[in-house]
Amino acid sequence: MDYLLLSKWCSRIVAWASIQRYILIFHHGWMSTQKKKILLHYIPITTIIIYGIILYMTIDLFLSCDRSYYSTILYCGFSSCAYNSTAYSIFELITGGITNIKIIAICSMILIIRLIKQKHRLNQQLNWRKHRKMAIQLLSIILLFYIFYLPKTQKMGNQPMKTIMEPPTFGVCQINNRGMAAEMRQKDDNQKKATNTPLLDVEDRRKLNKVVHCENF
Repeated sequence: MDYLLLSKWCSRIVAWASIQRYILIFHHGWMSTQKKKILLHYIPITTIIIYGIILYMTIDLFLSCDRSYYSTILYCGFSSCAYNSTAYSIFELITGGITNIKIIAICSMILIIRLIKQKHRLNQQLNWRKHRKMAIQLLSIILLFYIFYLPKTQKMGNQPMKTIMEPPTFGVCQINNRGMAAEMRQKDDNQKKATNTPLLDVEDRRKLNKVVHCENF
């Protein structure tokens, strides 16, 4: 629950904050009364929070599973059971990732572009030093969300070996893949001890070890 709420709540709230920042700067009259503030500020944020609680409590209830934890890898190889469902993974990819990231990027860029156009229309000299801090802040937000909050749809459970062994992207280890790789390695060890016949060949075993220790192939 913590994993789902923190990662998805955060992106949705920041996406709405990007829209609201645009409204406050260019349409401040929309929030001139208490009624308008409730409608355009408090209700959307409350809706996002309630939506997250209901959705993720339901998902966690119906998509529960037995997890294996490994003390030797990052986050003990934790992976959310919710992503065992391909349909839910695609749903989250669209609503919890791509949509929010596009909203943040588009609203931030429109804010900067409209500010420049407004200065030009009013024949005012644009003071880049004055607005540089805002531009850097907005572009940094876009960059951070593209790096850390773009989720990747992963099929969990009995995935093909090539999917599990996908190398780390952008220097960030794929936590779900590492957990599955560690579990498969443990199954290989158990069968080898029981029957003296491993499940995996030498090359597959080497790749699994690379994934578990977050190394490039």
